[in-house]
Amino acid sequence: MFTLMKPNIDVNNTRFENGKKGGRKKSVKTQAPATQIAYTLSFEEEIVQMKSDEQWRNALCEDFNISAREYDRRLDRFLDRCNDDKLRKGKDRHDSYEDCKSHFRYWMSKAYPAQASMQPPLDNESTYIPDASTDFGGMDYDEQTVL
Repeated sequence: MFTLMKPNIDVNNTRFENGKKGGRKKSVKTQAPATQIAYTLSFEEEIVQMKSDEQWRNALCEDFNISAREYDRRLDRFLDRCNDDKLRKGKDRHDSYEDCKSHFRYWMSKAYPAQASMQPPLDNESTYIPDASTDFGGMDYDEQTVL
């Protein structure tokens, strides 16, 4: 029985002795280059930049099936939301412009769930007012347009 255990005991003793030597040397961490500029855009500047970014606006309008005018309205509401967060959480800017766009897309998906889930009008009615408890769609009641 001992002849079966002896190789394991020898290996473990060797590991123990090597571990007392201190192990692997710590690597030297390199600092970020001094040329990297800190992100300083305010919420208002981010919104202005997002309004002027045609490619981003077109992609978002297509993804959420909204007009450019509605996109601008939602950006203004998003700015209000960010300013509220500034008061509540003390965060006065995003980490980057990409972070801002990601936050806006996420906020849109939560504040305005997919409008595709809205059902067509029943009984040939010209408008559909969604049931607020099930598929309200994220629009304020006063923002709904009656056709």
